[in-house]
Amino acid sequence: MKLQVSNCPNCGSVYQNNLRELCPACSAQMDRQLDLCFDHLWRHPAATVEEVCEAAGVSLPLMTVWVKNGKFPSVYKNLSYPCESCQQPVHTGRLCPSCSGMFSEAARQIEAHLPRRFHSGTYKVAGRARI
Repeated sequence: MKLQVSNCPNCGSVYQNNLRELCPACSAQMDRQLDLCFDHLWRHPAATVEEVCEAAGVSLPLMTVWVKNGKFPSVYKNLSYPCESCQQPVHTGRLCPSCSGMFSEAARQIEAHLPRRFHSGTYKVAGRARI
């Protein structure tokens, strides 16, 4: 029987592999931080990410990861993170509606210029069929 161990990315200690990929001490600390965030949100449901970070003592990057991963229910409407393209606040997904529309339009334009593939395995390029 082989024991699978790793080093904790937070503190560097050796731990037995688990789903969280953290040692027990860091995992417990993360649970405490998450509980503090939930406590603050329970008392202040209109709080923003920055306010929760300040009140709970959690770093902004960690809080952003939690919001992106859906750790908090959608009833907290002021919890947002930056769009990956323009940095505007986003509540779901990776892009804001404006950037998403822009990328969709660009994809449609690219697709319009690509050759069409037929079911028989041939392509139509400049009015002629090719195999």
